[in-house]
Amino acid sequence: AMEPEVTKTKNSRRTKEKRELHPEWLGRIFIRPKSTMEKVVATEKSVWLLPLLVLTVLVLLATIIGGPVRRAGIEASMQQPPADFQYWSDTDQQAYYQRQQNALSPLFIYVFPALEDAAGFWIVWALFTSILHLTLTLRGSRASQGRYGNLVAWAMTPFILRVIVQILNLVINKSADVVLPPQAAWIPTDATGFMAFLRGALGTIDAYWVFFAVLVIFGTVALSGLRTGQAVSSALICLFIMLLLYGLPALAGSLLGGLS
Repeated sequence: AMEPEVTKTKNSRRTKEKRELHPEWLGRIFIRPKSTMEKVVATEKSVWLLPLLVLTVLVLLATIIGGPVRRAGIEASMQQPPADFQYWSDTDQQAYYQRQQNALSPLFIYVFPALEDAAGFWIVWALFTSILHLTLTLRGSRASQGRYGNLVAWAMTPFILRVIVQILNLVINKSADVVLPPQAAWIPTDATGFMAFLRGALGTIDAYWVFFAVLVIFGTVALSGLRTGQAVSSALICLFIMLLLYGLPALAGSLLGGLS
């Protein structure tokens, strides 16, 4: 009679362990980043959900708050057509106005920006976890991919601060403009080819991304079991690969922008 009770207790405890979120790490990671990342990678359980969940909720909030700002920006641009607009054919002018009208729909104001930003974080997490796990495994690490997933998710915590700053900018300054860091701001927005790729890669590197990189290095050193030099160099290689991948959407956008 006691056996079902014991089994039920074990299953309940196992379910509780799986659902541990560790919200205390959210604040501690900014105060004691090294020791917090060591705690993250020391656990065998899946603890990657909370930072990604917080990021997703904040992105949705930023999208809702920024909707009127984006609408106002599109409406303002409609009042100022391109410089050579008068030389366009009637068909092209009508197509231009039609695109502007379509951009004012809720689909483009709310849905697409929310999906793009939220999915972006999840894709970065999944992709970078795979790259980091593969690279460290090839260099001799025996840690599981799940533990690398925990590492990457909690290393992305600085991006929570970035989204909060974006929300404050929307509320206070009524601005949805993305401020590029100096190393990318010198490249024009209409750049094509390699320069567009470079703009996308360099535009990723800001203070939040640097903090993310530092957390990745701390976690890799603690988790990989490799010598410190090997672990750090492997983490830097993976971060460089991710920077290159960040440049691909900008390159694709420049190529697609040239299509009629």
